[in-house]
Amino acid sequence: MAKLKTSELRLLIAFGILIIGLGSLIGYRMLTEKKDLAEQESIRLQGDISLYRSLLEERDLWDSRRNWLNRKLPLFTSPEVEAPKLEGIVNESARISGASIDTPRPIALKELGNDIVQIGLALGVSGTNDEIVRFLALLQDRDAFRRMETLNLKPDKKEPEVVRCELTLGQLYIRGDMPVVPVTESPDPATPVTASSAGTESTSPKLN
Repeated sequence: MAKLKTSELRLLIAFGILIIGLGSLIGYRMLTEKKDLAEQESIRLQGDISLYRSLLEERDLWDSRRNWLNRKLPLFTSPEVEAPKLEGIVNESARISGASIDTPRPIALKELGNDIVQIGLALGVSGTNDEIVRFLALLQDRDAFRRMETLNLKPDKKEPEVVRCELTLGQLYIRGDMPVVPVTESPDPATPVTASSAGTESTSPKLN
């Protein structure tokens, strides 16, 4: 094997240094990326830990609220039984308010989780502004677990004094007998609950 010339030896050494440098750079970048990913994962885990600690600290409050819902939500039987009841409430609210309604159309049963279910009706309503407002107020009575999922109001083209309303109405229920969870404190769970999301076991509009 011929002896390398000085220039060739220097070139070989430079090439070797270059290869080592590139390898080190690639390795450094890989380590940096892994470090960044590890730091991001650490931040995410710290956030999860803080959330779980917060939930544990508020466990009694949420258990109390769940117990309140279990006591107050009307008991679900079947769509065949409950849908006519809801339709009767709609018809009675229309009669009291003076509004006119189209034939309500039933909406498929919804499973909302935690044994809470919802049946619904889609309907059209027409009347004066006062009649529509009273009709909607009766449906969203503070003592009822009913909510408006969609609501569209517009004036009639031929009779501007008449308001036409398209809405979907949902009634919430609970399945079966839910167990009461023991709590160490008794905060008032009903305070943050609003008529749009919950109410009580009443299933008919107030007549007064």
